Amino acid sequence: MRTIRFLFDYGADVLWLCDEDGGLIDNCAPPELLDHPDIISDLHWIGETYMSLFLNTPHVFEWVGFKNDAERDGFVAFVRDTIARIRTTVGDRYLIEDNSDLDQFYQ
Repeated sequence: MRTIRFLFDYGADVLWLCDEDGGLIDNCAPPELLDHPDIISDLHWIGETYMSLFLNTPHVFEWVGFKNDAERDGFVAFVRDTIARIRTTVGDRYLIEDNSDLDQFYQ
C-alpha cells in the first residue's frame, strides 16, 4: 500500500508520498488531497511555520523555537488536527505514517 508520511524536514514539504516498498515517490500531497484546498493551505502554513522556527543566514543555522508555550501548543494541536483530516480524507487508499515527532517541540 502506498504511504503518506508526515515528516518535518527543513526546506521540504511536510508530506512525503512513498510507494509500497517505502521508496520516495514525491515530496508533495497526493492527488486525492488536491481537491481539498483547505488541507493544502493548512499544509503550506504548517511548513512555513516550521521553517520560521529556525534562524537561517549565510553564517548561522539554528533553532529559534516558538515565542511562547501557547503558540507552540496551538501549532501542535493544529498539526494533529490536520493529520486527522488527511486520514479521514484519503480513507484506506493510503497508509498514514505520522513521523512528525511533535514531542521535539517540548524539549
